[in-house]
Amino acid sequence: MTPTPASLPRNALQLTDEQQRIVAHEAGPAVVFATPGSGKTTTSAARIAQLIRNGAEPKRILASSYGRDATEAFRMKLKDFPGTQRVQVNTVHALGMGIINLAVRMGLSTLKVAESAGDDRRSLYLRAVARVKDDPDTRYLAKDLSEDDFNTFLEIQKGNLKYADLSAVRLPGAALELAGPCLDGSPAYLELYRQFEVLRREAQLLTYPDMIVSAWELLLTFPTLLAAVQGTYDHVTVDEYQDVNLAQRELIDLVCAKARSVLILGDDDQNIYTWRGSHTRFMLEYPEVQGAAIYRLTANFRSVAGVVVLGNAVVQHNRMRDPKAMTLTRGFGGGVYLHQHEPQQAAFMRELRSALTRYQPGEIVILVRRYGQTAQFEAALRQADIAYQVLGAAQFFERPEIRTLVQYARLAMFIAQVDAGVKVAVDGYDRARRAWMAVYARPSRYLRREDAEAVFQGVQGGQPFTTALMLAAGRLPLLARTLEWLAKRVDDEDGAGVFEGLISRLGYRAYLETSSSLPELGREKLESVDAFLTVAKGRSVEALLPMVDQAEATAPRFERNADGRPNVITFMTLFRAKGQEWPVVMLPDVDSDTYHGSSLEDPAKGQDVTEEERRLLYVGITRAQEELHLFCDPIDEEPQLAIKPGPHQLNLSPFLVQAKAVSLLQTLRDLQETLRVPSETWTAAQTLQLALNAGPLALTPFFLEYWEGNASALCARVQGLAVQMDRIRPSVAAEHGLNAETLLPFAYFGPEASDAPFTDLLTLLDPPVLERPYVGGERIEHPKFGGGVVQGVRQTARGLQLSVVFDSGTEARFLASTAPISRVSMLN
Repeated sequence: MTPTPASLPRNALQLTDEQQRIVAHEAGPAVVFATPGSGKTTTSAARIAQLIRNGAEPKRILASSYGRDATEAFRMKLKDFPGTQRVQVNTVHALGMGIINLAVRMGLSTLKVAESAGDDRRSLYLRAVARVKDDPDTRYLAKDLSEDDFNTFLEIQKGNLKYADLSAVRLPGAALELAGPCLDGSPAYLELYRQFEVLRREAQLLTYPDMIVSAWELLLTFPTLLAAVQGTYDHVTVDEYQDVNLAQRELIDLVCAKARSVLILGDDDQNIYTWRGSHTRFMLEYPEVQGAAIYRLTANFRSVAGVVVLGNAVVQHNRMRDPKAMTLTRGFGGGVYLHQHEPQQAAFMRELRSALTRYQPGEIVILVRRYGQTAQFEAALRQADIAYQVLGAAQFFERPEIRTLVQYARLAMFIAQVDAGVKVAVDGYDRARRAWMAVYARPSRYLRREDAEAVFQGVQGGQPFTTALMLAAGRLPLLARTLEWLAKRVDDEDGAGVFEGLISRLGYRAYLETSSSLPELGREKLESVDAFLTVAKGRSVEALLPMVDQAEATAPRFERNADGRPNVITFMTLFRAKGQEWPVVMLPDVDSDTYHGSSLEDPAKGQDVTEEERRLLYVGITRAQEELHLFCDPIDEEPQLAIKPGPHQLNLSPFLVQAKAVSLLQTLRDLQETLRVPSETWTAAQTLQLALNAGPLALTPFFLEYWEGNASALCARVQGLAVQMDRIRPSVAAEHGLNAETLLPFAYFGPEASDAPFTDLLTLLDPPVLERPYVGGERIEHPKFGGGVVQGVRQTARGLQLSVVFDSGTEARFLASTAPISRVSMLN
């Protein structure tokens, strides 16, 4: 039964059998493994409503989630159920802040978050930077610091309970078993972290991650506080549990320890935040550690068949996961399309224009692995005058690592014009001055700001730029030569080569890596730089700058939806997209460089990097409701040497190869064509294809529960095929795959097997049947030993060897090619 839309009367809400079992859970811990689009928000809200109907006090029920979006979605869903208004709905951070406030009221803490918390945090940051700069031993570390990078670094370290100075905090023994010193990061950020924490403790201020860590510390330090908190809630629900980090998990465990019931919901297959401390084992180990009941929500109410089947086929290759698969409810509409036989940008623009004839711009999203991928697509959309937005990052040319290269180019153009005797307008001088002030310290140089200002004062006084540079700051001859070199090449048509030369001379890649707080952030910037080289290919520096000017001057034009959100095409990373859905999803660069496999284990995370990358692709696939477009450049038989490998490689992701995506999507298209006509008219080949694929593709529940066609006729048709095949020759149905296992689901419905003839049956059986490989669990018959089950299959030098356990208890081994055994058809 498909859940009824929330707009229907509340008493008309229909739930699946598994959802009803979860709703009925009232005591003890439980974990719900919920696949994408399976209605976990509706399920948990219905359970809370049931608890209240059974006498639970709403104010003693806590519903918490990792993120604000999921928390707000849950709060809105509760409005569909009467009597739930007083349920406590908070993010985990808000829960932590509530505990800290309680500790303050009890006189156990003086921690505070001021009204201008952002300003306070920035003030702490600037003061900490000043301390690093003032210390002769650490002054050299301060030159490449970034506030944004530090804030990310701070959140990751605290989420992992990694302290800047463990000796400076008085933690109880239970906390010391989990906490540790921060050792991961560049020396600059490690020192900045230490100074920042000294100042923060002195001021007794809280940053955002401290809302979790400080609450955890206080609970373990003060038993009276712990008792008060653990006596607050009778029932606790925690959503998106796969995303919690170590600090959040420990805080949740403490809060839940005395609750009558605890319901943990999430999807281990959507754990994509290991880089900031989450881990699949937190959810996978929960049932054993907590003695929790296990439920699984697998019915997908979001997506069409292609999305469901491809998503399952991709993620099933992960080893560290709960064994589950999405099941289809919505049918075979829409479509999944893999575009790999033409340049992807051409296919992308064609499909985007086509989608815009069927959907609103706000119903289309372009999901990328990293923001560096957006460059060529942003350029194509601007050229086509299609409005877009980039959520989570600036538009491509506005990103700091790209703006720096652009400003070097502007400065070189100015120098080239002056050297050529071209009269430069006043605004040209102003623009050149801004460019110079933007790049003189990138990469970092020992040049004071006043010296940098003096350089341009000399230029405005008539001095050539490099002369002014040498006079005002004589310690920078290398920079002078670099600018001279660049100025002479502004009209070189090999713009990518020119910028690569500039990057090499500046040591820019090494600068971006060392100036980032974490390797992941550095890689993101490097990929943007490589994407910039792709954009510059075939364009001179002189020709590229007007393109940048146009991008900067073009403000996106778009209308807004009724809810106030922009009705505009959106670029977003997969990390930001989790938990959301769109009618149309476009995934560019589904190649072996962007979505790749690695056999290496990450020692710091203790988990397989390959599996997280596969989960990322899975998240992208399962955001789609109606249409999913996957783009990959075709293989170039004579690849040209690139300046540096960029994000756009020429071969399909191994995750899609493993999933057999091409043949899988073709099979789905064939099934879709079959389902367009009544089952009574299906040919033998069509019927056989459906029967053999229903189980492996997890489509059986759809045909038996959600399909709008005649399920009884379908089952009769499949059984009838097996009967007629075996009439031609015994066991021929099993030889074609119609054995007990595949036929069992089709015995659920209706009348006996159909006698309607299959006119193409003999064609299906001609040429003679090829032996299908035996599999473990398959039943066979032996003239002497009777019926048995294949336990093992092994290839030997003499051929395929079967290990069989017979119903009598006898065990034996046979060569499949010579033994007098036959496969068992369910209908024999």
